[in-house]
Amino acid sequence: TERKKAFCRPRKINDDIFINYSGSIKKAIKEEMKKNIGKIVMSKSLNKPIHIEKDAVLEYAYSKYSKELNTKVLKDKGNMITGITNILENAEHIYSSSNSKVKHDKDAANGFAYYKVLIKMNNLKKPIYYTIRVVNRIDANGNECFYDIDNINVIT
Repeated sequence: TERKKAFCRPRKINDDIFINYSGSIKKAIKEEMKKNIGKIVMSKSLNKPIHIEKDAVLEYAYSKYSKELNTKVLKDKGNMITGITNILENAEHIYSSSNSKVKHDKDAANGFAYYKVLIKMNNLKKPIYYTIRVVNRIDANGNECFYDIDNINVIT
């Protein structure tokens, strides 16, 4: 189908937020993420809006998943923020799940939606391709809100 073909076309990431930046990696990610607060992106996969809210800033930069990444992949995750609207528009929905943790009873009352995306990092001498999983939380009103990117895997 057309949506499956869209997944095969990589979402290109050309910018490097770490050029001329001397602070911590997570602080740079947090600052870049703040630029996207308030954006609403229309998902082509489900034809519904995805909101980018302020709670995503801390989750994206400081999530348990982010803490476990090596420096190279963490920087690439940070650079993915520069293309977040393109990523969210073109992500292929793979499944949804209900909330299973008490800590998410308020922010993800209706669970989570998961998407897959192919990413091409162009900000390097040799481009690197990743598959990623986009995680959106679904609030009590049924709104999807961007939450994090995880399952970052290099395609060799």
